[in-house]
Amino acid sequence: QKPYAVRALLLHECNPVFDQPNGDDFARAFRQVPFIASFDSFMDESAACGDLVLPACTFLETWQDAGAPPAFPNAVQSLSPPALATRHESRDPAEVFLALARNLSGPVAAALPYASFEDYLKEAANKLYAAQSGTVFSPSLEETWSRLLERSGWWAPSYSSAEELWTQMKEHGGWWEPAYN
Repeated sequence: QKPYAVRALLLHECNPVFDQPNGDDFARAFRQVPFIASFDSFMDESAACGDLVLPACTFLETWQDAGAPPAFPNAVQSLSPPALATRHESRDPAEVFLALARNLSGPVAAALPYASFEDYLKEAANKLYAAQSGTVFSPSLEETWSRLLERSGWWAPSYSSAEELWTQMKEHGGWWEPAYN
């Protein structure tokens, strides 16, 4: 309750009521929250506690991205386009939040000006290109050559534009900085 009570809870593809050893405690705590929305591709115990259950796309139907954790020795950005078209009337939660931001307008809309989650990810790739370092995932010989060039002060990417970087990241699964310190 301190410093303030939880007034809304958004769940995304998680089921602590079932998954956690103290799931009953989660269920009791959920009853204290005035509004719960669950984004899930399957109805489960936690989603059943929600006031609103929004059908989410499965991981195969959405863009996937992940960066390396801070303790990882290299900067890495993985990327995977949807493997399947959306089969049912479900939406990617990222798309829902971007639509909400547009409707809220003001500083929220200004902070999230993207028409789609793909546009958001593409902007992140544009920033990687602007940094002029790193390379897309590739076989080890190419990576070793890139490392040697970068240690000598050369940057020799396999792409000549931000658009080419974006295309190669989608094809090869991501980008990384082999000379990261």
